[in-house]
Amino acid sequence: MDIVLEIYRASPDWVKALWVLSIPAFVAAMTGMVLWYRVEMRRIANGRPLASSVAELLVENPV
Repeated sequence: MDIVLEIYRASPDWVKALWVLSIPAFVAAMTGMVLWYRVEMRRIANGRPLASSVAELLVENPV
């Protein structure tokens, strides 16, 4: 574990920023995929066709 900390301390600032931002970016991507899945499953259950884009999900088009 000490080796990882030493590598982190010796790395440039932009690499440190990538390390710090990688976990929130991963969480945001996973949240987006889960929400997309839930919205699509609800659309299927209601008999609506699958959305081809995010814009189609944001606009309510009653069928």
